[in-house]
Amino acid sequence: MGTSCINCTSKKNGFFCGLDTTIVEKIDHHKVEKKLKKGEVLYVAGQLANGLYCIQSGKVKIVRKEPNGKDAMIKIKGQGDMAGHYHIFEGEHYIATATVLEDANLCYIEKDFLMKAIEEHPQLTQHFLKYLSHELKDADLRITSFISKNVKSRLADLLIQMSIKYGTQLHDGLRIDVKLTREEIASLTGTVNETVTRFITEFKECGIIEEKEKILYIIKPDKLKEISNN
Repeated sequence: MGTSCINCTSKKNGFFCGLDTTIVEKIDHHKVEKKLKKGEVLYVAGQLANGLYCIQSGKVKIVRKEPNGKDAMIKIKGQGDMAGHYHIFEGEHYIATATVLEDANLCYIEKDFLMKAIEEHPQLTQHFLKYLSHELKDADLRITSFISKNVKSRLADLLIQMSIKYGTQLHDGLRIDVKLTREEIASLTGTVNETVTRFITEFKECGIIEEKEKILYIIKPDKLKEISNN
């Protein structure tokens, strides 16, 4: 038996948080649970958007193809987040590809059911607007960061944001529970691999962060914030 939406651990910090139980139960009866391994694809750019995914656990990366043919990671989705929801209201095609970054448990909700549920339950509409406005705010902050900050500050900012969403506090530092390659970090900060490697090395030499088995630990968060604000 699958996980009920009522008891889902992602409910407390995700889209369904605060949603009326009646609506959650209706969604629970229409969802399709999926277990995907790292590297498996949820949807690809160009595919018709027929539904959305809610992430119970694990992580998903959203990647767009650049004009030069390279893949650029634009966002990481984790527990409680949705993926594939941007284009379902207008029957559009996905403009990015979603791939599992870390083994994930997801729930797929079809567009036809979702649109009917939105018509019947105004609270669901309000939840969508709130969720989308929150994502729009995050996007605005990221654009501002790209415009006003240099690469070193953007990297520090990314590490801070990742620690807030995916961090685990330990006695000797804050562990960021996401394994990213230098290339993926470069995509998220709008730079190249060599620059990311140089600044991460500098952060490590200054004792600001540590790296163990490709996992980053923030040792001096105040110093990282100082760099981010410069």
